[in-house]
Amino acid sequence: MFFKKMDNYFLLTTILVIYITAWMIQSRLLINWDSSLLMREAKLLLAGGNYVSDFFELNPPMSIYLYLFPVILTKIFHLSVMLALRIYVFLLATLSLAMCYLTIKKIFSPRDAVVSYLFFTALMIVFLIFPMMDFSEREHLLVIFTMPYFLVIATRLQGGMVNTGYGVVVGILAGIGFAIKPFFLIVFVFTELYYSISTKNRFGWVRAETKAIIFLLLIYVLSVFILYKNYLDIVVPITLRFYYQSVSDPWKTVLLHPVVLFCYYMVGLFFLIHENKNPYKALASILLIALVGYLLAYFLQRTAWAYHQLPAVSMAILLGTLLFGIAVIRLYKSKTGFCITPILASAIFAFPVYVMNSDYLNSLAYKNDHNNFIDFLHAYAWHKSICSFQTSALAMFPFVDYADVSFVCRNSALSWVPNAVRQTSMSRIGNSDALQQKHKDEIFLVNMVSEDLNTRKPDFVLVDVSNKKFFPERIAFSYLKYLSGNKEFQAAWKKYVYLITVAQGSNDTFRVYQRIDR
Repeated sequence: MFFKKMDNYFLLTTILVIYITAWMIQSRLLINWDSSLLMREAKLLLAGGNYVSDFFELNPPMSIYLYLFPVILTKIFHLSVMLALRIYVFLLATLSLAMCYLTIKKIFSPRDAVVSYLFFTALMIVFLIFPMMDFSEREHLLVIFTMPYFLVIATRLQGGMVNTGYGVVVGILAGIGFAIKPFFLIVFVFTELYYSISTKNRFGWVRAETKAIIFLLLIYVLSVFILYKNYLDIVVPITLRFYYQSVSDPWKTVLLHPVVLFCYYMVGLFFLIHENKNPYKALASILLIALVGYLLAYFLQRTAWAYHQLPAVSMAILLGTLLFGIAVIRLYKSKTGFCITPILASAIFAFPVYVMNSDYLNSLAYKNDHNNFIDFLHAYAWHKSICSFQTSALAMFPFVDYADVSFVCRNSALSWVPNAVRQTSMSRIGNSDALQQKHKDEIFLVNMVSEDLNTRKPDFVLVDVSNKKFFPERIAFSYLKYLSGNKEFQAAWKKYVYLITVAQGSNDTFRVYQRIDR
């Protein structure tokens, strides 16, 4: 039996400790800003809303679908956004862990109970504790949705049997995960190529779980073409022309980030410890394929953001745990085993523990640093509507949820502005068709802001006047001066008067303007 040599009470105690610790941590931190924003858009979608007409979201529909369930929870049980989101992710994690548990029983030998215990414990930590403030982020949900799929592949490679119905359920979950962003399909393709090569069967990919994944992806893509024409015709082209150029980091930062270096380190450790006699070669290889695939997805996005790194580092931690367990089995057979084991444990786990501790302290400090801003929103705009002019949605989310304020503008952030400003400078040098198209996009986006002021009539508008803007160059910039170059905006802005200046945290400052015709 699974964990035959382990005390069942010890395993249950471990599960309880991890769950309670994770719940307490999340109760002390702010919910993820991206999840807060996507829940807002999921609410609009449930009310019949759509891209462009009701919200301008850069991410594909699956990113919004993920958060429909917690929105439904808030409506049925009258829960807060924060509690509904937390319950939702814990339920998802529990479902995935239960499925992983069933598969792990087939992968690990009863005589290696210690290794299976370590791996399952690491899996719970990766699901529930390691993400910290990225808890409930799309990449976090990706790891939860796809992990049963990777374990099923490892089981099959070891010659284990997988029930057809179980494979279909695993495939549906994995299909949802891989559909979150197009980049993630790379991991699916890599994994299936490896499986086909390993089994020497070019039709090896024809299995219950892959059929379910492909069927779900086809239905999803078809639904996007039918239901979300605005997303394909308007949002995607503008995103490709503006977004990644506005937020992309230097390649040196992307490739040499400490978390990414840890992933490289785990890849190197794999080849150092991995041997043909390794009883869990299949699982280790699948984790390596997933790690490399998620690293490639991260590189393609070219942003050194923690949540973009999360899938790769999660696989790295699991791979490191497995390699550690295998090494421990071998070391205990030698005289120096007891001496080397702590050194090896430190070499593998010291960095992830440091990252968790650092992220927790930083997330807690971030919340404490923004409590005054939440109090301000609650005091001035409670049950009222706001918009804001800044280049990152994290300036307002999730603070609006805690302050019980309604964010009504379609653009959660003016994320196109950095690239638009750069293109304005470039247009002095050239006047290509691409630059002309971007200028048309810019007019369209600014007109959208003006329309929102006229039709949605937010009670307050918060304008970022910080010395440091969300620009790689950290240039001085005035949003009002930039937007006022548009005549429609000039007319709409006449309805607003300056009210007060408020600090947001220790680095940002907003001028608050109030609508005067209501």
